[in-house]
Amino acid sequence: MVPLDNPEWHIQFQSDQHNLQNSEVNIGWYWARPTSTVRDLFVRSQTWWSQNPTGFWDQRIMNSVRNAMIREESLNFPKSIVLNLTEYKSTMSFDWTEIYTNETLIDSMNQEGVIVHYTMIFGLTKIVVAKQFGHWMNQTYYTQSPRILRPVNIAGNTNDALDQLAFAVYLSKISNRSFMWPNAIQHTCPQYVNGTKYRPPILIADVQSVDNAVPWVEGTYFRNRQRYTNVPLNSTSILLNAAFEQYTQSTSSFLERFRTPDADVLTIDFGGFDIARWRNSAVVKNGVREAGVTECHDCGLMSHINNLHVFDHVVC
Repeated sequence: MVPLDNPEWHIQFQSDQHNLQNSEVNIGWYWARPTSTVRDLFVRSQTWWSQNPTGFWDQRIMNSVRNAMIREESLNFPKSIVLNLTEYKSTMSFDWTEIYTNETLIDSMNQEGVIVHYTMIFGLTKIVVAKQFGHWMNQTYYTQSPRILRPVNIAGNTNDALDQLAFAVYLSKISNRSFMWPNAIQHTCPQYVNGTKYRPPILIADVQSVDNAVPWVEGTYFRNRQRYTNVPLNSTSILLNAAFEQYTQSTSSFLERFRTPDADVLTIDFGGFDIARWRNSAVVKNGVREAGVTECHDCGLMSHINNLHVFDHVVC
């Protein structure tokens, strides 16, 4: 941002469109000096809002007032500055869903950017994305690691992937572990060019419903943790398909396999697991129901409101 020792600027905004100075601005955050010009911007905006508080969007009002003041040459550049979207990012202006699934892209985004404004990502989903991108600066969260259940190789259409995520949440619950969100789901849908696409699991399972069932950590938790500690976490794994092949009608003995490991991290490998075959078994049916995980509630709204349409809401 233009530093304080530069006397020319009065207010700096994040862009809501593009990198040109005639862009609409986002009022989610800004950096303002307490000048008479800035005071005029806010007083005029407040007056307009007070006259019709339900008829206009606050951001539209402030943009309209700002544009009028630019025409009056009281708030033209460099008094009012639109910051570069490459450095001052908005999740409405880039495909954050693609970056979410790729740690290399996460690193590139963080190297070129100064901040990420998590706009039009709602509720706890915002927190999951911030943690996934390595923006959760809480040392205790990483040094005092919980016992973790890490599901891998979840794949299929929305219903199949959702049931697998729900069953993983259930296994986390009965084993008293924190559920680790996968980095990606290999989502199957005829709408995709090749029939499958790696997608964030938070676009399939509703984050709040998972949070209601179990504590959780982000898929990049281990790499984020390395910033704060080198203490290793020991791990073990269970191939779920093999476990179900040995499945008998004794649900308790089957589930005990997931309760007994002492390892810090228990990896559950869903590779080759046929959810359609086992969906009506007592252990899966009861587990999915008890987990209470629902399909992502806000995905359609996030896609609809995002005026740049940087990600699609696919139902398959």
